[in-house]
Amino acid sequence: MPTTYLVFLFLLFTSFSVKSEEIDSEAITNEAKNIQSETNIIKSDENNDLLIDEENISEDFVDDNDISSNIKPKPVIYYRSPLKRAAEFAWGEPVDNGILAGMLSYHTNTQDRRLRRWNHNLIGLQYKGFIASTFTNSYNKQSVFLGFGRTIIDTPILHSKLKFQAGYKIGLVYGYKNTPVFNILGFTPSPLPFVGLSYRRIALEIMPVLSREPVISANMRINLYPLENPKAKVIRPK
Repeated sequence: MPTTYLVFLFLLFTSFSVKSEEIDSEAITNEAKNIQSETNIIKSDENNDLLIDEENISEDFVDDNDISSNIKPKPVIYYRSPLKRAAEFAWGEPVDNGILAGMLSYHTNTQDRRLRRWNHNLIGLQYKGFIASTFTNSYNKQSVFLGFGRTIIDTPILHSKLKFQAGYKIGLVYGYKNTPVFNILGFTPSPLPFVGLSYRRIALEIMPVLSREPVISANMRINLYPLENPKAKVIRPK
């Protein structure tokens, strides 16, 4: 009986050891398969990345399957009517900032030329297109002009700092009450076209005064902006 019991225990232990070895070998085999599978995936990814890198040489990658990428925006064409272009040209730009100094006039009528004042002692200011000035008019009365001015031509000639300018000034002049000059309670509307030359800080303006007896006047202007072109745009590197 003891011998039979010992033999039974020996056989049981032997079978258990064999089964454990089979389990361990099966686990090792599965682990090896998993490692091999992961290695194949990594290699596959590396190959795919390599292929993508070779195909994506250009930064602007367009997917042919993406419909939205094949839609090109239509160019926008802005149309301006001739009337609008003419209005924009006539509106121009504000007159240059400056101090107005001195004004001389020439009366085309001979009698007026003898009787009327020709030196008008003008002093005034132009700033952002607005104008305010005071002067002694041809009838020896102190007058005040308030209005605005626009430049429609401003182009260099012969020299980069020598410019030809043309435009107009529009406003009201007070001071012609009880004179032959048209006025309403002393106020006279004054459309004044002008042409002139500007060199650095000094400018000369010539204005025909449109009245019953035309007068040609001229005044100086001292420009207030820096010597460089104030309208030039500064382009800074990005």
